[in-house]
Amino acid sequence: MYRRFGRTGSFAEWFDAVCQVSGAEGVLSAGAAAVYVGVSRAGLHKRMKEGRLTAFLFHVDSPGEAQEDPEDRRQGGRPYSFIPVRECRAWVEARRSRGRARTVHEPAVVEKRSQPTQRSQDAWKQW
Repeated sequence: MYRRFGRTGSFAEWFDAVCQVSGAEGVLSAGAAAVYVGVSRAGLHKRMKEGRLTAFLFHVDSPGEAQEDPEDRRQGGRPYSFIPVRECRAWVEARRSRGRARTVHEPAVVEKRSQPTQRSQDAWKQW
């Protein structure tokens, strides 16, 4: 995990550098990466903490925190997190080769429609 602490104004410069390092595929947020791979957010964060997934994290400092000890800042706050898409794709391929990837099934089409009852049609009138 690559962490950076800075003010809101330096986020754009940092993000541009992250995108450049990540290549043409770009990056995904941690939540989007979890959906892309088909794992839980907890599973994604576990893989990040184990060092098996590159993550770029940016912690925004508030103006009052500038004088505080940097070690104290690292204890709290949620960073903006980005994962390279190429690593997400590699993880998906690894899951497929092990047979652990989810298979997307089309929902079954139900032709029978239920008839609404008079009571359900009048339910809105109580308000």
